[in-house]
Parts: sequence; structure tokens; C-alpha cells
Amino acid sequence: MDENRKSQIQQRLEEQDTEALLEIWKQNDREAWSNEAFEVIREILLARIGEVPAQGLAESAPATTTEEEVEDTYYNFDHLLSIASWASALSWCFLLVGGLIILTPVVILIENFVSGSASFNLLEIIPSLLNTLLSALVSVFFFVMSRAIAEGLFLLMDIEDNTRRAIQKPQP
Repeated sequence: MDENRKSQIQQRLEEQDTEALLEIWKQNDREAWSNEAFEVIREILLARIGEVPAQGLAESAPATTTEEEVEDTYYNFDHLLSIASWASALSWCFLLVGGLIILTPVVILIENFVSGSASFNLLEIIPSLLNTLLSALVSVFFFVMSRAIAEGLFLLMDIEDNTRRAIQKPQP
């Protein structure tokens, strides 16, 4: 199981009280809850009460989905989680490239200085430094944008989940 997805499921289920988790576990409704959720519930119950009671027989999911079920789901959780994970990983690649862009001219300048072949003519060095800084700033910009995309997708998925939970809660 993807660790990001597991941690999100675990975070949401940790908020539930033990009685609610026991009820979900005993009902064993595989249509309402994923296998990953049952795995996390099992771990939480073992940690809280030290044992896991027997489950009811799992009802098999229907072979086809109705139009109502398709319209009710606005996104595929796994696909969005994958995109967010890729954007997060890509952001660190952009930051690494930006670091290398800055580090390369510095290393070359130090090598030239140590070997004695460096000439410190500011008119020759300033355009090169400005070009290096501009390239590094572009890398940092892409880093920030990739992180924003990843975090934005996580935020939107949480908003969707919270909205669904609020609608499903019985009103007092």
C-alpha cells in the first residue's frame, strides 16, 4: 500500500473513537470501506484494546457500478495521490538543479583562483553571475510551483472528504 495513502487513512481513522472503529470492523462493509482502511482499523484496534474481534461476512461488491455512483465520485483518489506524489518529487529535483546551477560556477571560480589563472575583471564576471542567479531563481520558482501543486491537490482532496463527511453526519 502507498505510504502516503495509508498515512492519510490512518490520520482520519485515528480521529474515530474505539466503539465506532469496532462497529466498522464488525460490519465488514467492503463497499463502504477499502481493504486499506480495514488494515489500518485492525492496527488501531490492536494498539488500543490489544485484540481484534471477529468480523461479519464480507458482502461482495456489485459487479457493475450505477450511474449514480459514478456521478457521486468527482475524482480518482489513487490518480490524484500519484500526481501529487510526482509533483512533490519533481519539486525536489528542481531544487537540486538550482543548487547545481549555483554550485558549478563557484567551483570553477575557486579552481581558477587556486591555479592562479583567475582574472577578476568585474565586467566579465557580473553577466555570468547574473545569468547564474537568474537560472537558479527559475529553478526555485519551479520548486515552489511544484510544491504548491502537490499541496493544493492534497488540500482539495481533504476539502472533498470533509464535505462528504459533513453531509453524511446525522443532524441532531
